[in-house]
Amino acid sequence: MVSYDDFKEFMRIKAEEETGGRAKVSRVRKLNGVVLDGLTIMTTDSNISPAIYLNEFYDDFKNAPESDEEALEIIWNSIRAYYYRHLPIKGLDVNDFMSWDLAKNKLVPRLINTKKNMELLEDTVSIDLYDLSIIFVIKVGSDEFNGSIMVKKEHTDLWNVSAEEMYEIALENIADDWKITSMTEMLNELGSGLMDCDELGNMNIYVLSNKDGVYGASAMLNKDVFDNIKKTYGFDRIYIIPSSVHELLLIPADNQKLTVEYINMMIREVNMTTVGVTEILSDNVYVYDISKNKLVA
Repeated sequence: MVSYDDFKEFMRIKAEEETGGRAKVSRVRKLNGVVLDGLTIMTTDSNISPAIYLNEFYDDFKNAPESDEEALEIIWNSIRAYYYRHLPIKGLDVNDFMSWDLAKNKLVPRLINTKKNMELLEDTVSIDLYDLSIIFVIKVGSDEFNGSIMVKKEHTDLWNVSAEEMYEIALENIADDWKITSMTEMLNELGSGLMDCDELGNMNIYVLSNKDGVYGASAMLNKDVFDNIKKTYGFDRIYIIPSSVHELLLIPADNQKLTVEYINMMIREVNMTTVGVTEILSDNVYVYDISKNKLVA
């Protein structure tokens, strides 16, 4: 059996032979303490590359019924296809985003769990929000390449901009990037385990996310969202259930069947059994008072 180190080196060499560029495998810190091995390929045409995480590809290799030699080629072809599907547009230069005038137009907030990301937060610009942290990324790319650059503390020195100033601009950039849809039918179809069908019967349950459904939990930072909920549905207080970093569930807080303790118990169970490790946002429900325009718990 080919070792993992040899597997990584094989793929790195194949990448350089394929592209004529410089390939390397680096340890990449993802959310919630997960660290993966990312293959990146820099060519003369671009200084930005999709990160191709090799960990799962190696699992596929180990489980392949073919010989090692055949399996390596099959896995390489999958990696090669992924690389070409996710290439950034020509002319995209990551150094352009070192300029605040360019970066600020692409700056967006993201919500992550503070306790689960202590190491990542050591050098990352952040603002506290209960048990969460608001971080910032610069979105780069196109429809084919959906990349981002996480804003580090060194950027505040480079740009001479505070975290609070970044927050205000990031909120402006996502002002229209949110959507609310009914979740009752979808929860039944997905069988998420969050609630039984009988419990869902008379509840108003909605999902809040951004328009592309990626890191959409940050939509809760937009106060216009809750003004819309008040005008459309007439709710004064709502439970915000952190389904994942990508979306939130919203339920009227006047529902007599639900208590904070019960919801928290359900959230912990779903996080342990259903949500991917890097997608967990929190084990705690939040209460938003729309009349006061703020989180109250």
